[in-house]
Amino acid sequence: MSLVSNNDDDDDDKDDFNNYKEQAKKKQSIAKVLNDNDDNNGIDDIDNYKERVKKKRSAVKYESKRPSMAPAPLTTTAKKAVAKRTKETRSTTDDPNAGWPTEAHLNYPDGTKMQRTISLRIQPQVIQDILHEAITLASGLSMFEEAFPTSAQQLAQSYKSIVSAANSLSHPHIADRIEKDEIFRRHLTTYVTGRVGKMRVNVKEATVNVVPGVYGILRVPTEDGERKEFVKSLLTKMNFIFPRKTITDANTVLQNEPYLHPAIIAVLHNFFFKGPKSFSRRFTDTFESTSKTDDAKEVPQAMLSLVVIAVFAAIKEWEGGKDERDKQEFVASTFSDQYTLHATLLNEKIRNSNVGDGAQKYHTLMVRLYREAKSGSATATDVASTLMPDIDLADIELHQVTPRTTNLRVQFPQTQ
Repeated sequence: MSLVSNNDDDDDDKDDFNNYKEQAKKKQSIAKVLNDNDDNNGIDDIDNYKERVKKKRSAVKYESKRPSMAPAPLTTTAKKAVAKRTKETRSTTDDPNAGWPTEAHLNYPDGTKMQRTISLRIQPQVIQDILHEAITLASGLSMFEEAFPTSAQQLAQSYKSIVSAANSLSHPHIADRIEKDEIFRRHLTTYVTGRVGKMRVNVKEATVNVVPGVYGILRVPTEDGERKEFVKSLLTKMNFIFPRKTITDANTVLQNEPYLHPAIIAVLHNFFFKGPKSFSRRFTDTFESTSKTDDAKEVPQAMLSLVVIAVFAAIKEWEGGKDERDKQEFVASTFSDQYTLHATLLNEKIRNSNVGDGAQKYHTLMVRLYREAKSGSATATDVASTLMPDIDLADIELHQVTPRTTNLRVQFPQTQ
């Protein structure tokens, strides 16, 4: 067998190899292009990510510097309003009378109508009866003990009066609730205290029609300030408490008859002694004597002081010297200084006077006031003497008065 070289086959193989190389180059070119695109996309993704992070950080920074929009704290008024609404909502579901006998139930104020005090007319009859009696007792305490009590004294008087009224009317279960239920007690004492305060205002109103005529204010002309000066003279050094032989003549003052001016007696009579249902009838045997030797009844100092200050307030409404009075509200605190002056005058310059028997002269004065009013005809120790009147103590009457029999004794609750 001979070996022979074949040139055609070699050429074919060479062509196949060249084709393969060409195809490989194309594939490499395509791969290179693809790789280049992938690299570019990756760069773009990184740039976008960095941009997003940058924007997010900017947003966070902006929010941190942005002014706070949190709601402002509630004002005191707003807090009270919220508390009130909460209380009212709770009151619609909570029964304050729960657990107490039906007879001791109270119709409470309607908070939705801004009502703060109870209404007497819608209360059970038992509660109405107790409050009526308590008002009478508290009024008596104010007239026989302290006409111008402090707030604490007023509440104490009202509380003791309500408990006493409940027990005297045979309702011990109500007295028990008053002692144990603070809200129940507060509503009742507030009501009674308000009614007693109204009584003081009524005393002042009782002087309005008495003062101008009895003091002769309307007789003095308004021209040239004459009436103004006349009223001023009445208020100076308590001149208005003394009667005069001629009512407009200051030279006819009876210095030995303090507090016996007809206007004072008239107000005492009209408000406390007049009529079958008067205060004096209700407390007949509560009027007492300060004398150890004579039991004739006296006008209580608290009652006299209230009337005198009411008269003072009524005169003061004319101090402008005009044809009409300048109506003013009668507030006890406004006249506390006058109350102190009269307490000092009665206790220090009359009752404890070293001129004669001061205690007996005090008794005589108060007995005379009691008898004339019936028939109708706080202590300061450093009060300026310039405000005090000059009283002729030597000529104040000193006598015994035959005691009158009585048949009614009212027991007041003791206050502390």
